[in-house]
Amino acid sequence: MASAEPESDSPFTRVVEAARSGLRRDVQALIDALPDAELMIPLARDLPGTPEGEPVELTADLVLTPHLLPDEDGKLYCALFTRPEPLEPIIDALGWTTEDGDLKICSFPARVALQMAHDAIDETEVFGLVIDAGADSELCLQRRELGSLLTGQALPLV
Repeated sequence: MASAEPESDSPFTRVVEAARSGLRRDVQALIDALPDAELMIPLARDLPGTPEGEPVELTADLVLTPHLLPDEDGKLYCALFTRPEPLEPIIDALGWTTEDGDLKICSFPARVALQMAHDAIDETEVFGLVIDAGADSELCLQRRELGSLLTGQALPLV
């Protein structure tokens, strides 16, 4: 799991926050930071047979069931986090748990987490991605914007 650094001490959080500007240079900085960054995924269901707090090899049979974040119209969005602090008010407001216990989060290399979100967004049931929902660093991405990040193209964000 990623360390729980305060927002001001988290370089990746600052890069995500800067990318909110939508400017090509800030988007490029986000792309450049991806290889060294991790993103956290809040789990709705536990990962059976995986030891908590230890790295697990990604295999085709590993099935993640993440929480999805609803907007005010009930549309669902993938939710990723650069650090645990933005999760706290969401856990309280939405009652997020992992099955019937405390919420568990799983950390992934940022590029892997973004690819999983990209694969989950179908624009019919899941409409986009929100990184650090509710925080100053909140960044909302549409599927095409996420795709451009994954291909290394620094397109301006809307």
